[in-house]
Amino acid sequence: MSDHVLSIIPSDPQWQPDRDTVERVVALVEEMAPGAADGVNVEIEVTWHGVATAVDCGANLERIGCPWCQAAIDTEWWGDLLEAARHPRHPVEGNAASLPAPWR
Repeated sequence: MSDHVLSIIPSDPQWQPDRDTVERVVALVEEMAPGAADGVNVEIEVTWHGVATAVDCGANLERIGCPWCQAAIDTEWWGDLLEAARHPRHPVEGNAASLPAPWR
């Protein structure tokens, strides 16, 4: 059986919802999940990040782009950022990542 991942990422990296709001959203998603009405067990896992965090979408990544100018960010650069974030001595937090040209 395959997994379906829904990532909810705020546009403001400094904002976080409160825990009660997250619990209400999880309850809503559980109700709306395909199969739930037919008695299928729906399993929801919530991952909470205390700081802005690079989130890996795995093989589903097609493109990273600016919503304003439509410029693309190289996916190899993104992969390097994720790899650096996995290294415990060099965490990527907040806006610490240097963006590649033409984003600078």
